[in-house]
Amino acid sequence: MSKIFAGMINRRELVSARIDEVSTPRDCAFDDTVREMVNKRLRATSLVTAACVDSTCNDGVQLADLVAGAVAHQRGSANLTASPNSHKGKIAARLAAAFDVAYFASDVRNARVNVATLGQPAARPRTA
Repeated sequence: MSKIFAGMINRRELVSARIDEVSTPRDCAFDDTVREMVNKRLRATSLVTAACVDSTCNDGVQLADLVAGAVAHQRGSANLTASPNSHKGKIAARLAAAFDVAYFASDVRNARVNVATLGQPAARPRTA
């Protein structure tokens, strides 16, 4: 997650992040860990605050979930696993149009949106 944030943040910016709530052990503060990792990666204190929030109570996180779902749906459509005529497909097409892009099936960047594919996680060797 720190790699994603570091890729989106300009070192001269001061940023506050809202992260969809993740269950962690009682003594592990996920938001503090993300903030520290991002700032270390950027070699600056750009991520000033980070907070884990319940997405059902936070409009910004719900909106981010909606956009991420649209991207995932259209990328699934490109692989013939989802229908562009479904309700999700129609919403994804409307969101793409709102961001002035034809579709989200491939990486795109303009003044309104930045969709990038990160590298796949390395496969771990199996142990017998």
